[in-house]
Amino acid sequence: VLSISSFLQPESQPSVAGLVDALAPAMVYTDAPNAVTNRKLWDAYAAAWDPSADFVKKMSSSLPPGGASIRHVGDEWSDVESFQEVLRDWILPHAGNAIVAEIGSGGGRVAVELSRVAQRLECFDISQNMLSRASAAVASVEGACAASFHKLEIDRTGRTKFPSCEASQ
Repeated sequence: VLSISSFLQPESQPSVAGLVDALAPAMVYTDAPNAVTNRKLWDAYAAAWDPSADFVKKMSSSLPPGGASIRHVGDEWSDVESFQEVLRDWILPHAGNAIVAEIGSGGGRVAVELSRVAQRLECFDISQNMLSRASAAVASVEGACAASFHKLEIDRTGRTKFPSCEASQ
């Protein structure tokens, strides 16, 4: 495996070469399929996410004062009241005591709430790092329903594949 820095002249720009190599896992190439690009972006986001991270604080700074409770990946994207309204009006009425599949589970923000009311929860995402976050978030919920977390595979054409749904097609 060649590193990007091998194409630079490390002796003249050692800090640039090191920076480029450090960022390589999150680099996005325009010739890659969209799902591959998204996987890299969300894996990097989940790996770097922490409530005290500067980028999380900056994203949540536009929320109303006192309107943010940053516990899970995604809490920085909207205020608590708006999130609860979406859950109450569109999601939870359909999830009570049901087997629920959440596609694009991300860091588990919605999965946490679903785990309180669903009979069983199946979470799917293209990012393993996001699924790890979601799994930890759901595991922290007292009385959570049984939940499974599935990484969606990406075929050579860039299409995602649902692992537990392939046999039924």
